[in-house]
Amino acid sequence: MLLANSYEILKGIFLDNMEIRRDMKVLDIGCGWRGNFCNIDPGSYYGTDRDSKVIEPLITSNTGYFSAMDVKELKFDSEYFDYAISVSLLHHLSADELKDVVAEVKRVLKKGGKIIFADGVYPESKFNLAGWLIRFFDRGRYVRGRDSLRKLLSGYFFIEKEYYFTDKIFAYSLFVMSIKK
Repeated sequence: MLLANSYEILKGIFLDNMEIRRDMKVLDIGCGWRGNFCNIDPGSYYGTDRDSKVIEPLITSNTGYFSAMDVKELKFDSEYFDYAISVSLLHHLSADELKDVVAEVKRVLKKGGKIIFADGVYPESKFNLAGWLIRFFDRGRYVRGRDSLRKLLSGYFFIEKEYYFTDKIFAYSLFVMSIKK
């Protein structure tokens, strides 16, 4: 798969920024077909995606709990999760839609919990024409540059760490965040 190496890089960054404990709860928002790509303990991992066709095969995978649901209306108790993670969701959300997602993330995240969001962005190198074209024609209508994404997220969260990498032609930004008081 073309993105396999990118997901391995993301996995390493995610795991480096998570304190793995058996009793933790991790919410993966918009997990898509990749499901529990970090191999988090299945009893700790909750994957959600609004596409039930994507979720159905994952339900029997024994790699976590999976549910088809809209991220703007999560069916979990308040302050339930230690981490909220997401890969490649943000470029599908307008700024207004992100506001609703943020409200739900804040509601379900425990005090002191962390948010780790990664998303494909426009490459910073103007010479990465293939990367620019891929992002331009992405089916997500809200692909942003790294600076735009940082600005948008910093309006809701305190950004503790930021990563950016390009793997072949694919550029990604990843943010480790906490809730603003």
